[in-house]
Amino acid sequence: MSGLAYTIMITAWKDGLSVDDNTARLSELKRSLIDRNVLFAEVEGCYNGQTEMSLLIPAMRIEDALKICEKYDQECFLLLDQGVGGYLIYADKNKPDEFIGYLKASDNKPNSDYTRIGKIYYTFIKE
Repeated sequence: MSGLAYTIMITAWKDGLSVDDNTARLSELKRSLIDRNVLFAEVEGCYNGQTEMSLLIPAMRIEDALKICEKYDQECFLLLDQGVGGYLIYADKNKPDEFIGYLKASDNKPNSDYTRIGKIYYTFIKE
């Protein structure tokens, strides 16, 4: 998978920091992506019960996403494959990547991790 570009979701948001601090971290990440001409959309996400603002990036190399994880002290990022399967890619190389299921869209807010784009909530289900 090295060198290929994938659709990923990543954040600079960090549990325990204030909204202002997290907003500043995300703004810094957005500026660095804009400076590198990387396209992205800002989305709302919920991970491990914590709502956070994230960036959906349609084309990024895994190596570049891991550098972002390292810089912003992130546990992992979400990678979407072409079959719309989701994987958590962990920054800790000792922790194996995790398949979390296939993308499912809904108008209703789920009681689990999700991504919201507009009025649609996206979750992953294993089938």
